[in-house]
Amino acid sequence: MLDPPRLDPRHALDAIGTLPDTEIDIGDAALQFARIDAPDADWQAARQHLSELARAASGLADSIDDSDLAARAVGLSGMLGGRFGYRGDDETYDDLANANLIRVTERRRGLPVALGVLWLHAAHAAGWSPMASIFRRISWWRCRGRAGSRCSTCSMAARR
Repeated sequence: MLDPPRLDPRHALDAIGTLPDTEIDIGDAALQFARIDAPDADWQAARQHLSELARAASGLADSIDDSDLAARAVGLSGMLGGRFGYRGDDETYDDLANANLIRVTERRRGLPVALGVLWLHAAHAAGWSPMASIFRRISWWRCRGRAGSRCSTCSMAARR
């Protein structure tokens, strides 16, 4: 039997599709789609990076009170946008690399939905609910526009 990481991504997605929703690893599912889109990309490095994000999020969770949702959001923002340097791509927004999780992990920038996958992956690894109700209000990918301007990518006020 093949080790799961060596499975054809389509077979891996078939297997993921049989899982209950609560057991689906959104990061791994997105990685399998990215492998189909970019078969020559270094998906193993992306998988290692997802593990690194999970370890960092788990460590972060140890330092934050479980009842403090604001601290969770700030912590994940700092981890993803600060420590790991993720941000939205307002320069080449339409570049398809912004939607491919492997390319997003390589470039540390992408579409809000791809960054959201990383957010959800990290929140899950921390043992927290995905916090979908506050996700839209958090700008952890920090726009790089002129201070005070509105970002056309995510419609949030740019910060410096």
